[in-house]
Amino acid sequence: MARGARLSNEGEPTPAGAPGPPAEAAAVRAPDTTTPTPAPGTAGPTGEPAPERVGHHTRRGISWNLVGAAVTNTLRLVTVVVLGRVLDSRDFGVVAAALSVTVLLQNVRDLGLGPALVQRAALRDLLGFGAGQTVIQLAGILATYGDNFVVGRTFGPAALGYYTRAYDLIKLPSAVFGNVVGNVLFPAFSRLQGDKARLASGFRRVIMVNALVLLPASAALIAVAPEAIRVVMGERWDAAVLPFRILAISMMMRTSYKVAAMVASAAGAVGAVAAANVVYMVCVIAGATLSVRWGIEGVAATTALSLVVVYVHCSYLAMQVSGVPARALLGAHVPGLLLAAVASAAAWPAVWALRAAGAPAALSFAAIAVLGIALALGATALWLRAAAPRGGDAAWLREELARVGRRLFSRLGRRGRRG
Repeated sequence: MARGARLSNEGEPTPAGAPGPPAEAAAVRAPDTTTPTPAPGTAGPTGEPAPERVGHHTRRGISWNLVGAAVTNTLRLVTVVVLGRVLDSRDFGVVAAALSVTVLLQNVRDLGLGPALVQRAALRDLLGFGAGQTVIQLAGILATYGDNFVVGRTFGPAALGYYTRAYDLIKLPSAVFGNVVGNVLFPAFSRLQGDKARLASGFRRVIMVNALVLLPASAALIAVAPEAIRVVMGERWDAAVLPFRILAISMMMRTSYKVAAMVASAAGAVGAVAAANVVYMVCVIAGATLSVRWGIEGVAATTALSLVVVYVHCSYLAMQVSGVPARALLGAHVPGLLLAAVASAAAWPAVWALRAAGAPAALSFAAIAVLGIALALGATALWLRAAAPRGGDAAWLREELARVGRRLFSRLGRRGRRG
C-alpha cells in the first residue's frame, strides 16, 4: 500500500511535496523577470523534475522491478504447483491459518504497535503524522485475511485450504502490480500532485492499461477455471473452481483500487484513503460472516462485492484530487471491456470443444491461453490503428509500445553484433 503523500517511499530521497529552493537562490539564478524554460530532461524552476525525466525514471524503475517480480513470482508459482500435488486441502488450510496469524503479527510489529502500547512517546508518534498510513496498512491486512478467519472458524482447515488456494491465485496479479509498478508509481504521482492535468492523465492511463490486461484475462480464466486449477494445483482441487471463478470477476478491481488509493494518497488525502480501507475491511469481514451460510462460494461473492465497494470509493477519491471526470474514468474501462467480451466469446466455445474431445487439462489451458493472447493482441492492434490518429490515450499507448519495441530491438541488435 502506498506510504503517504509526504512520506518517503521505500528510501525515496526527496519527500513528496517538499518545498522548492529559497526565493533568494531563485533570484540569483534568474535575475530577470522572465521564467527560464528548462531544457528537456532537466529540473524546472521550482526544482520539480521535468516530465521527460519523471517518465524515464518511472519506466526504468518498472523495468527493474519487473525482472525481480518475474523471478520471485515464478518461484512462488512453482512452489504452489509442487505443494498442490503433495499436500491436501486440510494441510493447506492449516498452513493458511498459521500464515494469516504470522502476517498479522508481523505487520503489528512493523507498524510499531507493540512499543506504542507500552510507551507513550511511541504511541504519540504512531497516532500523529503516520496515523493514516497505520490505519491503511492494518485495515488492508485485516481485509485480506478476515474472510480466511471466518471460513477457517466455520468450516475447518479443509474448506479453508480450498478457499485460500482460489484466493491466492486471483491475488497474484495484484501482488505483481504492487511489486513491479506500485513502488515506482507512488513517488511519480507524488511529484505530480501540483499538476492536476498530468496527475489525471497518469491515473486514467494506468487504469486503462490495467483494464486492457486484466479484464480479458479474467474472462479467459473464468472459462478455463477447471483446467487452470488442475494444472496449477492438481486433480484433487475441483472444490476451488467456483470460488476461483467468482473471485476472478474482481481481479481488475483488486489491482486498480490500489492505483486510485496511490493517487489520492500522493495528493494528500491519506485520511480519506484510510477511511476507505476501513470500510473495505468491514465489508469483507461482515460480508463473510453473513454469507458463510452459503459455503465458501458465498464468502467469495461477498469478498468480490467488497472489492467493488473499495474500488468505487478509492476511484472517487482519486477523481476528486486529480479532476478526472467520471465519464473519462468509465471510458478508460471500455477498451478492456470490449477485449473481455471478445476473449469470452472465443474462450467458451473453444474450451467446450476441447472438453468434448477429452483433451488433457494442460493442453486445454495452454490452447485457451494462446488463443486469448493472440486475440487480445490482434484486437488491441486494430483498436490502436483506428483510434491513435485521433490522439488521446490510444495515441499515448501506441507511442509507449513503439518506444518499448524500439529499445528492445536496439538492444537485441547490439547483442547480436557483439556475438
